[in-house]
Amino acid sequence: MSMLRTKTTLEHPCVTNYGTAEQLSSVTAFLDLSIVYGNSHDQTASLREHRAGRMLVEHRHGQDWPPPNPNASHLCQMRHETDVCYLTGDLRSNQSPHLAILQIAHLLEHNRLAGELARLNPCWDEERLFQEARRINIAKYQSIVFNDWLPMYLGRANMLQHGLLQDGTDADGFVRDYNPLEDATVSNAFGTAAFRYFHNMIVGQLGLYQESGTEQSLLSDSVRLSDWLRRPGVLELRNNRELLTRGMTSQPHDAANDQLTPEAKHFLFRNANPYGADLKAIDIHRARDHGLARYNDFRELCGLGRATRWEDLYGEIPRATVDRLARWYDTVDDVELAVAGALESHRASGATVGPTFLCILLEQFRRTRTGDRFFFENGVGAGFDASQLGELRKATIARLLCDNTEGLRRMQPNAFLLPEVDGGNAPAACGELPEVLLEPWRGR
Repeated sequence: MSMLRTKTTLEHPCVTNYGTAEQLSSVTAFLDLSIVYGNSHDQTASLREHRAGRMLVEHRHGQDWPPPNPNASHLCQMRHETDVCYLTGDLRSNQSPHLAILQIAHLLEHNRLAGELARLNPCWDEERLFQEARRINIAKYQSIVFNDWLPMYLGRANMLQHGLLQDGTDADGFVRDYNPLEDATVSNAFGTAAFRYFHNMIVGQLGLYQESGTEQSLLSDSVRLSDWLRRPGVLELRNNRELLTRGMTSQPHDAANDQLTPEAKHFLFRNANPYGADLKAIDIHRARDHGLARYNDFRELCGLGRATRWEDLYGEIPRATVDRLARWYDTVDDVELAVAGALESHRASGATVGPTFLCILLEQFRRTRTGDRFFFENGVGAGFDASQLGELRKATIARLLCDNTEGLRRMQPNAFLLPEVDGGNAPAACGELPEVLLEPWRGR
């Protein structure tokens, strides 16, 4: 397979480095919605409408969409003249329909916030409207990530124990856990191994779900993932964005296992060809490209103890799987983190990853939070007052999707979990879901 290596500090003309090569990243390390706003002042400026605090959109088919990308033929698979490729803050927004859905939702949310702020504060100028809408949008995103999404995969108790969540706040409601000495940089082990674990959960057929009374039902057809990789135009066909958004919150993701869906393992980015690339092989190659330490080194770092024989892995990896590893690798010290980390059993309470990847994920997200001076719960850098903070903590992915998806009328309160018609997560009218009210921003 063709493999493009990551550029390092030794190759970059603007970086002087006489030591070990370090891989470079073109995106920021913070949870700052750079997928919407970009990663530099110039990129942000190119994505703004520069009117009423809004981001650039293009009106088509009765809805607002991201503007067209001038480099479409390079970034997307343009099979037909009608195909689209979006200009966004991150080129990967075009990689799959679901990534594009989330990008569009946050983009439209910015413009919705800017419009509401303009109504509340008619004297604010364009720059003030843009910056305030951006701050609120990012804060809602951070709240959703740390308070709704991460607890399901890392376990709330684990997050509390490792400082990702806090039991209490100060007198005015802020957490104030920012540490100026903390490095929020994304670690190689996180970016090229642990966080890629979730590739195991990709589904190959994306369900198109319609609303049927108070329930959501699957239509007879679905979207084959490999048909629409780097082809976000599927969202603009008929009402597919509505159907796929509802499907994204109604269809279970694949159960964690030692295989990937064939759509990602055999047909990745196949374009019009019968076969494509292998996502797991790419992940393994990328970890080698970045020079990750071996699985055994990370086991030891995370307190599991160093394995000296294959049998020492039985406590974390199923015996039959260890026997397969023994056929592929000469010694237990040769086993790679990207491989063995994804094969561990989920014995950690409340987590959907094994203990080694959980250790890496917890450490990274702790630094992501405490190393960010502008994290929304930090009362100094974030710049919100107590009443504004109370509103921001009401943010949910359910309301975000409802407010920014044409045709979506109902959603379960916790859209990260499957709807339960007779349970505690029954779909409700979008207007009944918690709403972040902007009244505390009036006249500020």
